[in-house]
Amino acid sequence: MEKKLSKSNFIACEWHFDKATENHHGYEGVMESLSIAAREKEKSGESEQAEILNLLSNATSMYLSAEDINKPFKPLWKRSNLPFLTPDSFTQDALVFFEEILPVVDNMWLKARLADLLWLCKKKGNHAKIAVNAYISHSIDSGNWHIGVSDCFHRAIILCKKINYKDGSKEIKNKLYTSFQKDSPMCRSLAQLLLLNELDIKSNCRVNIVNRLITLGQKLSESGDYLGSIDYFDLAEKEQKNEDESEWLNCLLFIADSNKHQGDLRSSDSQSVAKYFYEETLKYYLKIPNKYREELGVQKKIITIRDKIEISGKNALAQMVELELPPVDISDSVKKSREHVSGKESLRIALLYFSTVCILPSLKDVKEVEQKSIENPSIIDDIHSIIIAQDGRCVASVPGINFDGVDAVLNHRIQKNFQINICFAVKGHILPALSKLRDEYSVTLPVLKSLCECSVLVPKGRENLTAYALWLGFGGDFGNAIHLLCPQFENMIRVELKRVGAQTRPITNNGIEHEIGLSNLMELPECKEVFGEDLVFEIKSIFTDALGSNLRNDVAHGFLDDSSSSSIQSVYAWWMILKMIIHHRPENPGNGSLAK
Repeated sequence: MEKKLSKSNFIACEWHFDKATENHHGYEGVMESLSIAAREKEKSGESEQAEILNLLSNATSMYLSAEDINKPFKPLWKRSNLPFLTPDSFTQDALVFFEEILPVVDNMWLKARLADLLWLCKKKGNHAKIAVNAYISHSIDSGNWHIGVSDCFHRAIILCKKINYKDGSKEIKNKLYTSFQKDSPMCRSLAQLLLLNELDIKSNCRVNIVNRLITLGQKLSESGDYLGSIDYFDLAEKEQKNEDESEWLNCLLFIADSNKHQGDLRSSDSQSVAKYFYEETLKYYLKIPNKYREELGVQKKIITIRDKIEISGKNALAQMVELELPPVDISDSVKKSREHVSGKESLRIALLYFSTVCILPSLKDVKEVEQKSIENPSIIDDIHSIIIAQDGRCVASVPGINFDGVDAVLNHRIQKNFQINICFAVKGHILPALSKLRDEYSVTLPVLKSLCECSVLVPKGRENLTAYALWLGFGGDFGNAIHLLCPQFENMIRVELKRVGAQTRPITNNGIEHEIGLSNLMELPECKEVFGEDLVFEIKSIFTDALGSNLRNDVAHGFLDDSSSSSIQSVYAWWMILKMIIHHRPENPGNGSLAK
């Protein structure tokens, strides 16, 4: 009985791929062609041929990441609800089939892929040679270079080095260098491959390549194409660093000044984009060693560009578009929250109820929701994003999900979810309940001091400061309250961690001891033991995470003004600390008891 996966069945498929260059999309196009052919075979009842075409479609579905030497094949799209194919996903029968059909495969994209998969799985040199020859069989022209041919040549260079395939390496050098000498938009990309260490070209050729890169970069700059010129000079700079210090410094200055010009151009239509180029300018100025900065006039330029970064950052906020969501009816929550604290027999009992007026979803539940949403991500998740503070500073960045940023995107989503929950908690529960509490009771300083004295969370000798900060919040002065509470709360955390033996005071080699800050305290393993996973996440999100509120940093560095210090996050932080003071129970209470 004939095998399903056989050379004869493959030949019977009569699959051909002859799309015109303008409609070609590299391996993605090959995969699509095989997939369409498989569906047509399935419709006509030729299931064995459909199975073969689907298998080959899967083989070409991985995109080629040539710079990753050990794992060059990756999923075309990183989607957690789809199976991720890797070379290890193919069965032994599939590999035997690939080897059997390799001589009769006439499409060079498919031939290179099958041979490379066989090389990765079996490590036979002849497979690598077949892959190299197939990869470099493509013509080098502007029509196909950027649809995957550049990656094919890059991968071929890596394989030649791996198996010491000198003839293949020589042919690659000749093809690339011949194309590089022509005027074309591919010159920068061709030079990048020629300068790879694996290709090992002669030093005089490297010098010629770098000089041509500089000449082409200068021409682009003169025509006003600063971005294009930066690309050329950036590659030349990397080569000149260890060869010619004077030329290296000139390259750094040219790149920095080009970024500044580009920033000036974009400042009229997008201050945030201008800020990015100014930051790039600063980065290259700072690469210039201190001993040359005065001579080259760089020190003054650094001062000027820092001012531009600050101004463009502030202006970028004004250019941002505010997105308004449909209003949410929270009247029921407001009513229930007010009833929750109303009519209690004493202020102490009312405070206890106030501290339980809302409960946020657990970290586990939020994570499950966001993990499911990442399975079908939006285009926003694919884009690298930055977080800008109210003064225009970039305080955090999140890589796109397709750039190995799945964990970062998930954390960002969780933080956004938490911030929405905080907003609802404050507006729908905490503030309405606080208003009702003040209507029915007089929250006095002595009562709050007594509360702090009874709490195991408030260290001895800190009762007055803490009580006063809480009292300010009950009076609506959350700005001053949070400035007093932040440092005291950090000390509370430190004391509780020390109680269970955590090391919060590292000693340097010189014998100097210093207390670590809240961010590092929250990373200590004892934190979850003392406070639990959910509360640890809340504290980090409110006080130390740049993707969250980061109140500790903003308070410590004086970033909060009269308005921002009384934000929703400040209100929630005040209420959360009050709740912890009332409810916190250590494993081994030493000097206090739960407030009653």
